[in-house]
Amino acid sequence: MSVKLSVCIITYNHENYIKQCLESVLNQRTDFDFEIIVGDDCSTDRTQEIVEDYRRRYPSIIKTIFQQERTGGALNYENVHSLAAGEYVAHLDGDDIFAPNKLRLQVQKLDENTDINILWHRVNIFNDHGLSVCRPDGAGDFLDQKISRKDLILYGPFGPHSSTMYRRCMLKLRDRECFGNDWFISVELIGDGYGLMMSEVLGSYRITSNGLSLGATASKKNRKLLCRCQVEVMRLYP
Repeated sequence: MSVKLSVCIITYNHENYIKQCLESVLNQRTDFDFEIIVGDDCSTDRTQEIVEDYRRRYPSIIKTIFQQERTGGALNYENVHSLAAGEYVAHLDGDDIFAPNKLRLQVQKLDENTDINILWHRVNIFNDHGLSVCRPDGAGDFLDQKISRKDLILYGPFGPHSSTMYRRCMLKLRDRECFGNDWFISVELIGDGYGLMMSEVLGSYRITSNGLSLGATASKKNRKLLCRCQVEVMRLYP
């Protein structure tokens, strides 16, 4: 089956969230076909069991990759995204959620703007303790404005990873370790075209106690990865 879009979901120990995540994709309002590829990084809870149940119920839409041993987020990302067959690819972490019109509106934007290679959108940031806030706020002067690779390198990431949609032809898997960093991925995907941060709130981004977005202590490993990515970007795009 030819698909317009691939939704790539990365998950690990998301048994409490993966059902809501999958339902938010399956309930999308679209006029095109899409596939869902779920990569589980050897979860130790019931995540794989839940994902497999959905695969059996939707065999023509959902594909799965179950790692036999823990690989880490970067390799899991590579394995899943390299299987995408759609013209466009949307990324989603297994504890995040799409708004009902997210896929339709982003696909429409890419169809209408051939010079845009990657999209992000505003999200509702929330947790399990009542936090709920939209970010970035609606006053940002970069919203709905074209963003170049230079802008992305100078100012850092513009949108959450789970808001990303890109043209599959732009994917380059040449530095596996750096694909553990959202910013590096975006710098590669934007190419010589543009990115765009949509002003619509088209998803919900969950923060948890062990997530860096909540301010968890930055480990030596994470600091080293960020520095490696910065050095690699300077080498690739002097």
